[in-house]
Amino acid sequence: MTLLYLAIAYIMGVIGGRYLWETQWLDCSTPVWLWLLPLILLPFTLLLNRLPPRESGAMRWPARAGFVVPRPRPSPALLAAMGLCLCMGALRFASQPLAPCWEPDDLAFYNLPASAAYERDAPKVTIEGYVSSYPLVADTQQRLQVVAHAIETAAGEVHAVTGALVFKTGIRQRYAYGQPVRLRGRLVTPPDFEDFSYR
Repeated sequence: MTLLYLAIAYIMGVIGGRYLWETQWLDCSTPVWLWLLPLILLPFTLLLNRLPPRESGAMRWPARAGFVVPRPRPSPALLAAMGLCLCMGALRFASQPLAPCWEPDDLAFYNLPASAAYERDAPKVTIEGYVSSYPLVADTQQRLQVVAHAIETAAGEVHAVTGALVFKTGIRQRYAYGQPVRLRGRLVTPPDFEDFSYR
């Protein structure tokens, strides 16, 4: 039963972590390793059972008659362990949220939302990278997968990045696997539909 209580507390912590994430009590600045602290403290909760129990003279349970003295309330170790599992679940959600936390060295950090892709004032970027797989050629277009290593923003700032993108172009100019490329355009987060996702 102890493991069941701890598992329920952990799951409640994950649910609570999602709520704290949505209310911005936890965010991308929360250290990823922080959820390991309650895990490290968890084995030490057993030491709380060594504390002397409170005396309760309400009933007597003579051992010679075969009685086992019931615990009047949950043990301090179990309560502390459940509290730690609750914290661990919340911090675990913060370390791996549903929407990733992109950093400036991630290519996806510079993505526009899909709704802003065709706006006139949407900023364009220049990406340097290489073709990472064989191009898929159709009738009038080809589809390339490009691994990026640098990006120049609309403001002229150049950043080293890691990430990949899918690029569609006409078949007038052919590309080869491994070929270095320099692309200019708008980076857009692919749409995510209920029954299909481009991500």
